[in-house]
Amino acid sequence: MSEINYIDMIRSARAEAEYLSYIDFEPGKTYTVKIEKVTHKASAKTSFGKTEKNVYFLKFEKTEKQLWLSLGKLKRLGEILGRDVAKWVGKSIALHADPSVKFKGESVGGLVVKAVQ
Repeated sequence: MSEINYIDMIRSARAEAEYLSYIDFEPGKTYTVKIEKVTHKASAKTSFGKTEKNVYFLKFEKTEKQLWLSLGKLKRLGEILGRDVAKWVGKSIALHADPSVKFKGESVGGLVVKAVQ
């Protein structure tokens, strides 16, 4: 029997997921990505099945999936790139796959937005 890898199993289960997630990245690594466009949806369904209204996303070059912009990510992007969203396109940011990010008290891992060093 070939060796079965847990992370590969999770990635396979998420292959059809519409949005970028921590599991799409190697834990503990930082990736530089270039913003292709900022998009908006009047409503979008979370991975937990809840519908959120007025959701914003970043589409990066060389990836099909988009990054869901939580309030925390939006605030951090404003600090890094400024408040003029039109000027974000073409800029690069760093996404850090942080395994210590918690949700409802449980470590679930998450993507942390950082300035490019």
